[in-house]
Amino acid sequence: MTRARGWRYRAVRAASVAVIIAAAAVLAWAIAGSASDLAKHEYSDFAHFYNAGLATRLGETIYPPTPDLPVPPYLPDGAGYIYPPTAAAGFALLAMLSAGTAAALWLAANSLALVTSLLLAARACLLDLDRPAGITPTLFVAALPVVLLADKLKKSLAYLGTDVLVLSLFAFALAAMRRAPVLAGVLLAGAATIKYTAAAFALYFVVRRCWAALAGFAGGLAMLALAPALVYGWDRNLGYWGVALGGVARLLGADVPRDQGAPIHELAWINSVSVPSAMMRIAATLGLPTGAALLATAFVAAGCVGIAWAIYRRRGLALWRPAGHPRALRPLEWAGVVVVALAFSPQTTTNHATQLAVAMLPAAVLLLPQRDGASTPRWPIVLGLTLAVTGLMLPPGGRQFEDAVHAWRFVGGATWLVLGMYGLVLWGGVRHLLSVESAKPAATLRTVNP
Repeated sequence: MTRARGWRYRAVRAASVAVIIAAAAVLAWAIAGSASDLAKHEYSDFAHFYNAGLATRLGETIYPPTPDLPVPPYLPDGAGYIYPPTAAAGFALLAMLSAGTAAALWLAANSLALVTSLLLAARACLLDLDRPAGITPTLFVAALPVVLLADKLKKSLAYLGTDVLVLSLFAFALAAMRRAPVLAGVLLAGAATIKYTAAAFALYFVVRRCWAALAGFAGGLAMLALAPALVYGWDRNLGYWGVALGGVARLLGADVPRDQGAPIHELAWINSVSVPSAMMRIAATLGLPTGAALLATAFVAAGCVGIAWAIYRRRGLALWRPAGHPRALRPLEWAGVVVVALAFSPQTTTNHATQLAVAMLPAAVLLLPQRDGASTPRWPIVLGLTLAVTGLMLPPGGRQFEDAVHAWRFVGGATWLVLGMYGLVLWGGVRHLLSVESAKPAATLRTVNP
């Protein structure tokens, strides 16, 4: 090893260790902050789920007809349960404990799932992208998204909702795709019973002809949809699903009575930064009909697909044909599904950005030193990650920036930069893939079985 290469190796290793230490500090900071809130009996979003579980145990409705639950034994400010009955039935087990004990246990489970899933997904990304999956690289790849999304992860752990759970399911599923695609599908079905947009993975499995994963998703979804009937009974479970989906239908513009739909915010809700929400707000300001907002959303979606197609085509790859599909593209496309699901969801807040940790894993891999003579520029990756973090953190809070924050949310600014991030990472990732191929002329790309 030459002196220059040795110095570069030591510098990269030192930077990796620094990122790993920073991630550990972020997790400790986030967990300590959440534990401090629990010590003050501040339960945030956990109250919604705990109350739904408690209502399940008491035989009462999990979707309260009024916007508050003023009487014991319910936690205050916890009448916002909007999900299908599956999660409520699961939380009935936690509701057997006191609120404080249940919240502490939920915090511990979320923290463990977050760390474990990111480590497993990081290793899978390294292997898929043909990188050594040693301890230091794996820790670095898992740690970088934690550092970049520190503020969002802290909020998610503080709110004690389901964002960290959904992130963990996405990451576990990515890791399982290597050897257990059916399990990956089941895990994503679990995510879809919490965040409906996770169903975007089913379409991805169809395009890539991942029939085992699709079967796992379909079977898991059916099982998780019917399982609460063991708790609520067949009729009540169907009624709860009707209320949950009725809330989604009302969000999309259907005329659903208040007592027949979960209390989900309207599509134009200012805290939603998704493309559909931004288009709806802009259309309303310009006096345009809802159809104009939907048409603009479809145009943006088509543009995103067109850009991805152009990146693939320029490098001689097929976007739609699964035959001979390089396995190295899987983590990049997985990241794309997560980004698209967030960007085009009817409702996405910046707190949901914790899910972007999965999308940032392949970017972290591409930042590592390359081998076998491959040479790929890292500036698109760095620029993409910078755009995403900037979009999620700026403008700063405070009264003096209220107008700027409102304007940024109004146009869904964070989402546009996240889409830009993915475009740059995909471009850099495809270049890396072909660089590795050209550096190994005698080798063939490993492919995913269709």
